[in-house]
Amino acid sequence: MSLGLLILLQKQMLAKLTKNSLLRSLIILILCACCFISCNHLYYHPDDKIYIDPYRSFWGGSSLPLKLKNEITLDGLYIPKKKLGPCKDTILVHFHGNAQNLSAHFPLLQWVKEVGMDYFIFDYPGYGKSTGKTNRETIHQTSLEVLQIILNGERPEFKDKSIVFYGQSLGGAIMSHSLAMIKDSVQLKRIRKIIIESSFSSYREVASRKLKLSWLTWPLQWIPYVFVSDEDSLGLKIQKDVFPEVLVVHSKQDWVVPYESGKELYSAWRAPKRFWSYLGFSHLQLNAFNDYRSRLTKFMCE
Repeated sequence: MSLGLLILLQKQMLAKLTKNSLLRSLIILILCACCFISCNHLYYHPDDKIYIDPYRSFWGGSSLPLKLKNEITLDGLYIPKKKLGPCKDTILVHFHGNAQNLSAHFPLLQWVKEVGMDYFIFDYPGYGKSTGKTNRETIHQTSLEVLQIILNGERPEFKDKSIVFYGQSLGGAIMSHSLAMIKDSVQLKRIRKIIIESSFSSYREVASRKLKLSWLTWPLQWIPYVFVSDEDSLGLKIQKDVFPEVLVVHSKQDWVVPYESGKELYSAWRAPKRFWSYLGFSHLQLNAFNDYRSRLTKFMCE
């Protein structure tokens, strides 16, 4: 059930409300909200549409699918660097947001090939050409497997390279949870930087804040604390001396993931870290601007 449909249902009930139907309408509304926030549709919106063809010669991309356990195959896209740059022998691994598929997300970060970095993005189960079920448990498990493949250098594209992990929106939460599961200090030393843009640390909190965005659903903001599990939210317990530097980036005008969620995510990381706050940009708009790209390149290549 979408948020738009939930709001429409409430408007219809308010228009027909009588004293005798008040309690019944309230119960129906709460049940609708519970269905909305407890199902996958709040967080995951996959499709298999091709938005931009990443395999056109202009992009220089090639298919790099990853075969995992339980007969799941995740679609992947690899774009090699165009020239040498300040980040020598480095690959950026992109965890994308909650909607569409990699064909809609790769243009946001493929520009790193111009500054000497290889680029890799993959789709979660049920997204694009990836197989498997789209739910939190499967997505987290397969993302951890992807991390292991990359950090172990099991493919030539990942071997003998330092790694920048970049998570956007929901991808930042998925990536953070998966990284928290890595305990091998040798693997962690391969990570050059971790960058999280417009993301959150708590599934429960972000659901509650989404309900706060409309006055119609504002009274229901307490429901996620009852029906949404926070079991897989970020709780890092990795020591500073084995974990790389983390950069959290968030715009104060982000209308999708509230700015407060980014601040909480920053606080949750127990590692050397920085927080970049921006004005005048909305959700995931920063990579379109050269000033941000230049600042980010300097950070990644330090």
